Amino acid sequence: MRCAVGQRWSGETCVGKAQSFDWRQAMAQVERINAQQLGGHSDWRMPIVPELASIVERKCFNPRLNTEVFTGAPSEIFWTAMEKMGRPDYAYTLDFGGGAARATDKHDAAAVRLVRGGPWWEPPVMSQR
Repeated sequence: MRCAVGQRWSGETCVGKAQSFDWRQAMAQVERINAQQLGGHSDWRMPIVPELASIVERKCFNPRLNTEVFTGAPSEIFWTAMEKMGRPDYAYTLDFGGGAARATDKHDAAAVRLVRGGPWWEPPVMSQR
């Protein structure tokens, strides 16, 4: 998504305020957006950390994004689909103000930016010897 959930594309920039959700609510937004078929698609999902981090622009700050591509992008903390192993009450977020990822309590609020299609990687198939 070019714009965060809560913003809309005006033809030149994202306008409006990014909405914040706890992790459960963020996952519900994915279902809502897919039911609405945003942009004619129903395969939206929350990205994993490497996918979301792939749009971080290290030379930029507040937001750490290419603002020519992501015009109107907020310097917010965004949820990812990755839960912290061994800590089911935590999931990873990425801060577009500073560019760092960290495990965050799922009850905290963060913004949402979705991606489409299947994951960009598939876990390796383990041989059954």
